[in-house]
Amino acid sequence: MMTRGEWELAAGKQPRCAGKGLTTEAQRHREPHSQETRNASPERQTGTEECMGSDAEGPQHQEPRAAGDGEYLGLSHPLTPGPRLRGPSPPHPLTLLVPLMLAASALALLGSGMAREPERERVLASFSTSLEGRQRSQKHNATLGLEKLANVRLAPGQVFSFNRTVGTWSRDAGYRKAPISYNGTLISSWGGGVCQTSTTLYNAALLAGLQVLERHRHHFCPGYVPPGRDAAVAFNTIDLSFRNPYPFPIHLRGRREADRLVMEVTAQKAPEELPHLSQQVRGERAPLTYSSGPRSDTGRLRNSGKAGYEVATFRVWSNRRELISVDSYPAMHRMVQYY
Repeated sequence: MMTRGEWELAAGKQPRCAGKGLTTEAQRHREPHSQETRNASPERQTGTEECMGSDAEGPQHQEPRAAGDGEYLGLSHPLTPGPRLRGPSPPHPLTLLVPLMLAASALALLGSGMAREPERERVLASFSTSLEGRQRSQKHNATLGLEKLANVRLAPGQVFSFNRTVGTWSRDAGYRKAPISYNGTLISSWGGGVCQTSTTLYNAALLAGLQVLERHRHHFCPGYVPPGRDAAVAFNTIDLSFRNPYPFPIHLRGRREADRLVMEVTAQKAPEELPHLSQQVRGERAPLTYSSGPRSDTGRLRNSGKAGYEVATFRVWSNRRELISVDSYPAMHRMVQYY
């Protein structure tokens, strides 16, 4: 059954309400909605409703149709276009590159650390001397001086000075009076016993292949080291010094173990070969015995005496031998006092 509008159209008549805003099906598809239609006033919308109301007298049946541009099917007004939706912008290439570079660097550092551990220091040379038989004050002074050598670093080519490193062995520095040899005579003075510390260090330096620049013997041969292997010191006048000849740093590490002074030379690398020491005794002099007071059955030994030596000290490698020193020690004569 046709609607009233369709009947009038078939009869060649204009639909009664076409001029009031009602359009035919062909016009609806042919003419796009204008801004005026979208923004129609309420009065015009009311007129349209009245026109539609007049059509309500006939059967109200409309064929289904497709939605036109700008409108949804089943709505009587067009759809107003909304703002254009945009997705997230793609990240800048550097935003992705920088984290990747940092991660690669971290992995490289981690890999190198896992592949290569820090090199441990190895002992190039070690030497020790005994404190047995020494006086308590001598032991105290020797240990106090050794504490200044607990961890001394020498760069390649650097020169070491015992007096500059240990400093003065005075009462203010905590040293005590103890027997020392002064021009062949035993006297009591501040810091007696420190020479055993310098002697222990001297032997470790020789065994480590260090270049000795200054060294002095005692007047008499001390009993804690073989002849020709001692190193006397007296602050600001007699020193022990040597140089690190290697292209890598070394450390001097001194410590006391029970009644022994221990001195080590350590480094993370090692030379191809390390030397050993040898001595050649060229002469020996026995001590004489002297007495004081009238000879009697009562007396005491004031000095037990020491033998004298003439000795040459060598440092030996597989293909050469280096003369270190030739020392001559006089004999310390025995002294007996009678009552």
